[in-house]
Amino acid sequence: MRLGKKKKWGGKLKKQKKVALALYSIGLVLSLLLLVLALSFLSKISGWQIKNIVVEGNFATPEEDILALVEEDISGAFFNLFSKRNALLYPTQKIRADLLFQFARIGRVDLSVKDFKTLHIEIIERKPDALWCGEIFNLSAGGCYFLDEGGFVYSAAPEFSGYVFFKNFGELPNSSSPIGQRFLPEAKYQILKFFRNTLLEYKLSPIALNKLSQGDMEIYLEKSGKIIYNSEQDIAEVSLDLGSILNVPSFKELFYEDEDGELQYIDLRFKNKAYFKFK
Repeated sequence: MRLGKKKKWGGKLKKQKKVALALYSIGLVLSLLLLVLALSFLSKISGWQIKNIVVEGNFATPEEDILALVEEDISGAFFNLFSKRNALLYPTQKIRADLLFQFARIGRVDLSVKDFKTLHIEIIERKPDALWCGEIFNLSAGGCYFLDEGGFVYSAAPEFSGYVFFKNFGELPNSSSPIGQRFLPEAKYQILKFFRNTLLEYKLSPIALNKLSQGDMEIYLEKSGKIIYNSEQDIAEVSLDLGSILNVPSFKELFYEDEDGELQYIDLRFKNKAYFKFK
């Protein structure tokens, strides 16, 4: 008899535990639901809502286009619960990514909120470093595009007379619109800029580059001729080899002193060797 009573009481305890667990689970779910609803309500409090948007630093990018995109990004609510206009929750990463994607001219975006009501957007636009003028080398070609300081194509360029900007020719990564592509990987573009500056120091006046296959590069000089090298070479060694050529008396006389001296090429593709030829 005692054993039967123990089993009976044990069964009741199990049922009570199940009921208690179910009630606890329901209470927990309801508490979480109330918490979510409370947070949703708080996210929509007027004092925490972005009401003004201020844009600074945009000289060429239309402000109305920026405002329209940002307004779209902060409209509505996350999961239909939390206001995207909330000063603590607004989608910073999406706004930044959308602006950079939509406007290639923009190089950097900084966002901040002041007084929980005003969203400040600071735009840093790309600055022109050179031009990309097509796949086929043609110094008189029009329809060029600006390259920024990292070799990124970001905008169509107006027509210029003379050599206001260094011109680049050669294939881009794909055949779609040039805007948004890189003429060279950024590290290699920085090496190209370094070599361009070296040529300026040597008073060679580089005006254009023609990117060939297998990494070969031709840099054309304003007076005459071109310099040939390969983008896989150590540019410091290439610069030293070039310096040795420029100190050859016959070269100095023909290039720097003889007004009629017409250089055909300087070939620097061979390690510790350099070749030059005049017409």
